[in-house]
Amino acid sequence: GENYLPDTAHSFLNDLSDRCLIEVVDKDYVGRIERVKIHDVLRDLAIRVAENEHKCYFKEAGRGVSNFPSEEVVGEGCDKLSLMSNNLQSLPTTFACSSLSVLLLSRNSDIKEVPGSFLNELPSLRVLDLSYTGIESLPPCIGNLKNLASLQLK
Repeated sequence: GENYLPDTAHSFLNDLSDRCLIEVVDKDYVGRIERVKIHDVLRDLAIRVAENEHKCYFKEAGRGVSNFPSEEVVGEGCDKLSLMSNNLQSLPTTFACSSLSVLLLSRNSDIKEVPGSFLNELPSLRVLDLSYTGIESLPPCIGNLKNLASLQLK
């Protein structure tokens, strides 16, 4: 017979927990794992592998970063950038990263605006998460992002 997908997922989570690869944060009323946290060493390893294989750059999420990284740090070939849950004060006016397709900036409440010149340099952007920021309006050039499929503004 076929396994029920949530049961299979919980089985995998239990195996990972038993092997100390994840830390259980919450369980539901019957003892099934609801939320987990990945250990820092394993997280750093996963990021390294992702960076090498997929040109990803995720390592600054939740690290207390207050300045947006430069193009030199991120790299022109970067296609995904997560700076969620940091202390970013603002976005740069320029950021030449034409292959960037995913930009996650949620939970940076001090960001108040998105410079149009910043968006103009991100023609490949498909996902833009600006939720839980202080941004109240977007520049008109947001309409020029022809590949944009997801815009989160909550």
